[in-house]
Amino acid sequence: MTNLVQNLEECWYISPLWGQDIPPLSISLLERVYLTTTKSFGYCYGVEWLQHEL
Repeated sequence: MTNLVQNLEECWYISPLWGQDIPPLSISLLERVYLTTTKSFGYCYGVEWLQHEL
């Protein structure tokens, strides 16, 4: 598994300067989860944030 903190720090440094538009964000986070209903492990991933114009 990659170091998520390090990845977030790298993204922070390439973010735009104050007052500029933030580009749409799409990242993949992979998390192993335990499903109690089936008593098995599975994987959950994905985060997407899009800026909607008002």
